[in-house]
Amino acid sequence: MKKIWVLLFFITAVLLPACAPNTVYEPINGCEIRPRTQCSELDLSFSNLSGANLSGADLSYANLQEADLSGADLSKSDLSRAYLRAANLSRADLRKADLRTANLSGADLSEANLLKADLSGADLSGANLSRADLREVQYDNNTMFPAGFDLKHKQESNGKLKPTSKPSVTFVSLSCQECKDAGMLLNVWKNAGTNRGGVSFSVAHLTQVEYKSEKVADDGRVWYQVSRQGKTGWIPKDFVSGSHTR
Repeated sequence: MKKIWVLLFFITAVLLPACAPNTVYEPINGCEIRPRTQCSELDLSFSNLSGANLSGADLSYANLQEADLSGADLSKSDLSRAYLRAANLSRADLRKADLRTANLSGADLSEANLLKADLSGADLSGANLSRADLREVQYDNNTMFPAGFDLKHKQESNGKLKPTSKPSVTFVSLSCQECKDAGMLLNVWKNAGTNRGGVSFSVAHLTQVEYKSEKVADDGRVWYQVSRQGKTGWIPKDFVSGSHTR
């Protein structure tokens, strides 16, 4: 009888967990959660993708705000211009990932593997980079590291950071959840302040645009000058997500 109990314990405690199938993720807004998936520009915000295999995936321009990607495999993935603000990327595999101009402000990248990742123009302000592997990452003058980030210490203790030779353009995301909920576009105006003039161009929620300059207008508000597809205009800072680099 004792042998039977021992055998049952071995089956339930050892064999069954070892043979358990991998986590199956349901598609999210048409995005199949698998390696090399094509999910550019899709909304995956607040999704639970912990441990997901998204290696080689196209997630460029995707909205991954506050998504749980802890322990996920994102190696060699295209996350350029992705919106990853406050996302959980702790222990994620981001080796050779394309993170150019991605918004990673406030993201948790603790213990993440960023070996040879491209961070050119990325916004990492407020991000947690504790124990992250930053060896041979690429960055430029527009890359925003967290305040107080000891870059020299990282260079000495975790491998030298490799700067890219060409500076990249700074991008910011324009945010208006109310516009999205109402099925409306967000207007960018010809002028700043009370005399806005006509609409220069309109964009959808979380569209990324090029940052040009900023000023305090006659209404007392800070306005950003931005451009997209050859058109330039002004928008209040309240509708800008993330940070910019001068």
